[in-house]
Amino acid sequence: MKNMKTAVIAAIAVFCLFGGSAVFYMTAKGFQGTAIGTVNGEPISIDLFKSKLQSESSNTYDYFYRKYGAKDSENFWTTGYHGEIPIEYARKNALNKCIEILVQQKLAKNKGVVEDISYAAFLKDLEKENTRRREAVDKGEIIYGPVRYSEKDYFDYTFSNMVISLKEQLRTNEFALTEDEVKKLYYQKKNSFNFINKKVLKIYIPYVSGSKSSSSGEEKQRMEDALKGIKQQLLPGKDMAGLNGSHKGVKVKEIILDNKFTKQQYLETAGSREAANNLKAGEISDFYEEDGALCMLKVLSSSQAEFPDLEKLEAAIKAEAVDRKYEKLITDLIKSANVQVNEKVYSNIKIR
Repeated sequence: MKNMKTAVIAAIAVFCLFGGSAVFYMTAKGFQGTAIGTVNGEPISIDLFKSKLQSESSNTYDYFYRKYGAKDSENFWTTGYHGEIPIEYARKNALNKCIEILVQQKLAKNKGVVEDISYAAFLKDLEKENTRRREAVDKGEIIYGPVRYSEKDYFDYTFSNMVISLKEQLRTNEFALTEDEVKKLYYQKKNSFNFINKKVLKIYIPYVSGSKSSSSGEEKQRMEDALKGIKQQLLPGKDMAGLNGSHKGVKVKEIILDNKFTKQQYLETAGSREAANNLKAGEISDFYEEDGALCMLKVLSSSQAEFPDLEKLEAAIKAEAVDRKYEKLITDLIKSANVQVNEKVYSNIKIR
């Protein structure tokens, strides 16, 4: 028993000696016990770093699989592949993400957009928000979004809102454009505008399952054969009357591919726009997939699109200018950032 007590006391003494040295090292270098380093004096929270490191895991797997054919294994993260080690690759990317976040948070703090940018304050806010949502649900009140935010989702949500507020603040101050600058940008866009409106005839056969991936090779071959037959009817001089329904399952409709589309319309016709992009009036596209169907199209007519008036584009021009200036500002801030890393802490954080 006496020997055991002696061993315990010795172990505590060793811990105090080396553990105390580690704490002193971090304090002397300006680090906090919950940080892996600093960016312009702001601590890089271990919690933030771990969150970004976890987010980098899938990207790291994908990178090493595509480049080296590496597959997941017990030793994947510490195995070297031509000088590259997965965990080091992931840590570096996670650190870069943290630097990018912190320079933006520090800027927002300096501009008065936010007061406290510490991760501890964020976690308190997250707990408070989730409590509020839970209590609202218990009372039968309507809430928007999830009943409970995950740490990652709430960080992304609040950070995105912070950036929006920061850009708005900059837009009315440092990034403000004069009337002449707006006009100059408008005419630059107008002079380079060459969008061609196209009216096309879209011929398509929906996949039976609604999905290309779950359709059989035989089904697709029958669909291609049907479209090849129809393609002959689309050639110049052929009568297209009665084309709709001339083959089983075939559908035909006219659509306008112009520059007056909503975001949703653009997404829904992305395949058709790409297929018609380099075609002239009378030309027929190759087969392509869109919205659960095998398709082809014939361009019926094309015309130069009208460029919108300045009044309609002024808000978009200003927003684009702000985005461009903001991106350059953040890039410059990252390049000039004073980054200090505690290698002892940084190199000991693992994914698993």
